[in-house]
Amino acid sequence: LRDLMDHGEDTDETVALLKTGRHFRKGEGPKLIVGRNEEENKELLKHSGKDRIILEVKGIGSPIGLLFSKVADANILSWAAAIVARYSDADEEKSVNVTWRQDGKEEAFSVETPTDSGIEPYRI
Repeated sequence: LRDLMDHGEDTDETVALLKTGRHFRKGEGPKLIVGRNEEENKELLKHSGKDRIILEVKGIGSPIGLLFSKVADANILSWAAAIVARYSDADEEKSVNVTWRQDGKEEAFSVETPTDSGIEPYRI
């Protein structure tokens, strides 16, 4: 809750989502929520839309990543995609293709899969 308040993002919706998934933030950048199971993935998909980017590894077991961002910035997308890849069933692969979509646009790109210690500094 403190993170949401510190970033001026404490809306009814974002507070309700605190119970869903794993939460990450890169510095002062946008927030990423990664589903832990199918139920949470479905819940995150309900919150897609304007100013949101959905990320997933297609074709294998993958969490849904919900990135709160208006702009598909390459650095932020790579960061978020790597975290989604880490929690997918392809987590043992050196690199993973992650698909992102926003406002009807969809694109896939490859990211290196990080270690747990590589993503821990971003966990809220």
